[in-house]
Amino acid sequence: MSTLRFDVGVPVRNWSRIWLGIVIVCVCIVVGLEVTWRRLGHHPGLEGNSDLWSLHRERAVTAGDRALAVVGDSQIQIGFDQDVARQAHPELEIAQLAVCGHGGAFTIADLASDPEFTGRVIWSINESVLHPDRYAEQQSFVRRYRNEWDRRRKWSYLLKRPLEERFVLAGPDVSLMSILDYAARGVLPSVNAENEWAGFHRDRSRNFFMTPERRIGLDRYRADEVEEMLVTWPPSEPDVWLETIAWVNAWLDAFAARGVKVALVKMPSSGPWLDRWTCEYPQFEYWDVLKAAVDVPAIRMYELPGMSRIECIDEIHLAPEEARIATGLLLQELEDQDFFR
Repeated sequence: MSTLRFDVGVPVRNWSRIWLGIVIVCVCIVVGLEVTWRRLGHHPGLEGNSDLWSLHRERAVTAGDRALAVVGDSQIQIGFDQDVARQAHPELEIAQLAVCGHGGAFTIADLASDPEFTGRVIWSINESVLHPDRYAEQQSFVRRYRNEWDRRRKWSYLLKRPLEERFVLAGPDVSLMSILDYAARGVLPSVNAENEWAGFHRDRSRNFFMTPERRIGLDRYRADEVEEMLVTWPPSEPDVWLETIAWVNAWLDAFAARGVKVALVKMPSSGPWLDRWTCEYPQFEYWDVLKAAVDVPAIRMYELPGMSRIECIDEIHLAPEEARIATGLLLQELEDQDFFR
């Protein structure tokens, strides 16, 4: 009985070269995507998420009476220059708690009820962000800080933050979910007025400003936005405005009981936006009533000496160089009113 033997040679492959080739291809893809997104106008920067916000909210407590909490929406997040503030008051620890597109009422209520917060507050307000229907706009940030912010989440965020600061691909605008959303709408995540978040730069201090690409076409965008805002949140009737002032005063009383100083600041606007706003919210019916009812500094930025020559780049936000000037003028006014003593 014979035995058949077959010798099948197994080709010898150089797996180290194969893996090296795979790595090179992957690197080329990543580099190509990074270059593409940058050419579309995206810049590396931190996501304006609740983790970074929570880190600043924690600082508002740990810094004790050296904390300066800056609360509001994008007007003060873009318009308050932290470098100028630190130069003028190096003893302060700034907690930037403003959130783009979200009024700060819920955060103010949270700080007012927090016995561990003993610092100072600059609250950017206007007649619209005090509308009762906008009270809870920052609720998700506060709730996540209260319910989910712990040591594990903090260190997880601190470890991934350097990647977001250096690479566009690690940021929120071109994440997988964002790209799928853009694909469903048939558009590229390029920088333009219709793309709500692209074209903004954020850093770990939560500074927030527009890149040059973002400024293109914003005149028409703002004109549409102010009309939409006035329809969604129409001016409050006088009795409702007085009720609004009453709950503002309740928070201010809670701060005062702990010795916390608060300043109310109305950030500047210009052009058609300011004209439309002044028409819908006459100063004597709204701001003057509020200012007379509160026992804290209430400052309209465009009334400060030197602000009349400053124009907003899109009618409601300051360019970086103008933000530095405005911040200096604001700090000087607060010093004159003994805010930092």
